[in-house]
This record gives sequence, structure tokens and C-alpha cells, in this order.
Amino acid sequence: MDDTFEVILDSELKDGELRQIKSPGHDVLIAKVGGEYYALGNICTHRGCYLSSGWIDGRSVVCGCHMSKFDVRDGKVVNGPASKPQTVYEVKVDGNKASLRIKSTS
Repeated sequence: MDDTFEVILDSELKDGELRQIKSPGHDVLIAKVGGEYYALGNICTHRGCYLSSGWIDGRSVVCGCHMSKFDVRDGKVVNGPASKPQTVYEVKVDGNKASLRIKSTS
């Protein structure tokens, strides 16, 4: 299975903004933090809520359901109740196109 895919962004993200991107087989959160783009699996590993409904806190995304916090750079859990990290995607943005590739699944 090829884990690289392209998506279209309807507009450029502002710093601190989150966006849900769906592509066949993928539900991804794209975030812009400190001028850089990051992408994680959008479904929280704790209870399956959408991280895109949460918010950015420093370099972390906070799940709005149970306040699990994940580092946007590597998907690691910063604060629980989640205990499993998020899938991380390499993200390259060129205009309104983003190329995504799974970087890790653990």
C-alpha cells in the first residue's frame, strides 16, 4: 500500500489553526504551529474523538473530548488519559496542495 497521497487545502492555514483532511483510508489533522505545518492522525487514540475539534497549546494539540495532549512534531502523548501516540505524517505544502506520507504508526 502506498502511504503517500496529495490533498487540496481550501485555504492557507493561519498559525495555530487546525484542519481536518479526509482522503480514502486517511483522516488527518493538519496544523500550523510556529510557521511550520504538521500532520497527525485526526482520530484520538484515547476514545476516537476528532483532534481537529480541539486546539493548539504550544507545540501540542489538545483533544476537546478528554483533554489528551499530543506533540504535533512526533505524535507522542504529552498528557493523558491517552496512552498511545498518534500516527505522524510528513507534510509538504505547496500553495493549496499538501503532500502527506505516513512517517510513523507507533
